[in-house]
Amino acid sequence: MVSLWILSQPIVGSASLGELSSSKGTVTLALFEFRERCYDLAVRDRVRYDFDTDQPVEFDIHFHDGFAVRYAVKHTTNSTRQTEFVAENDRNYCLMWFNKGLTSTSLTYRIIRPK
Repeated sequence: MVSLWILSQPIVGSASLGELSSSKGTVTLALFEFRERCYDLAVRDRVRYDFDTDQPVEFDIHFHDGFAVRYAVKHTTNSTRQTEFVAENDRNYCLMWFNKGLTSTSLTYRIIRPK
C-alpha cells in the first residue's frame, strides 16, 4: 500500500520550486522535490560547491545534449560534500539536488562560480 501511495505522489519541481534563487542558503526539500541551479560555463571554468543535508539526497551536475541528459557528477549522500567541478566544454551545466526520501530534508548549500 505504501508503494502505491508513493507512486501516486506528484514529482515536485517547477520553475518556481525547482530553482534556487541565490548562490547560497538553506532550503527544505519536500518528498520528491528537487532544486537546481544552472550556469553557463566556458571550458575550464571552475565551480566550487559545498552542501550539507540531514537526510539522503541525490546530487548531480548535468547538461542537456538534445533530448538526452548527460551527467558529469552523480551520487547519493547525506553528509557534507565540498568539492570543485571543472567544465570540460562550453555549455550550460546544472547542479541539482533531489529528495527521494520519505520525509522532507533540509539542504544548506553554497556555490561559488567564476567571475
